[in-house]
Amino acid sequence: MTANYRAFVHYHFKKGLEEEGILFLERELVKKAAQWGCHNIEIWQHEEDPHYVIGVAEWTSFDEAKKFQSQWHKKEEQMIQMCTNAPEREFYKLRTTFKEKSKRAA
Repeated sequence: MTANYRAFVHYHFKKGLEEEGILFLERELVKKAAQWGCHNIEIWQHEEDPHYVIGVAEWTSFDEAKKFQSQWHKKEEQMIQMCTNAPEREFYKLRTTFKEKSKRAA
């Protein structure tokens, strides 16, 4: 199945807790999401503001992402202690894809 949905989760870590927060996401979020059908997770840290981190997860459906979120909630409570506020979530449906490889083949 194709991963046509993306969840973008915005984290704002407290000063000095950025690395601990990222390690928590790598250890806990990635492991748990894979068990619930997540295809891929990327964790992005802002270059100029290292407290700001975005997690991007790929899902087959919006429903799968929401089911995972209900299971992740308890673990996330631990991570929120490292944040200045609760994470903000956005869900998007993929509409168009461009890949460099496709461009060369055309």
